[in-house]
Amino acid sequence: MSVADEGGRRAVKVVEAVRVLGTAGGLYLAYAAQKEPITPASIRILAMTFAFALCGPCAAEGLLLARAAARAKGFGGKNGDVGSPYHLQSTM
Repeated sequence: MSVADEGGRRAVKVVEAVRVLGTAGGLYLAYAAQKEPITPASIRILAMTFAFALCGPCAAEGLLLARAAARAKGFGGKNGDVGSPYHLQSTM
């Protein structure tokens, strides 16, 4: 395993940690904003934090770390067969 592969794996792990921590933070903020059983403010906070925590890192990972993410998750060969036009379109 080369140094670049190791750096890519670390970056993918950081992106996954951002996703998990952002989702947990969103649940905490929504629960803290809840004054009654279900309030519109808590649902809005939950939706926004989920959108930022899940969509942003996924797009960054797909655009910037596509090969490293594929290798870390067991996909993609040594030729780097990720990054097709369809891949970029679905990431966007």
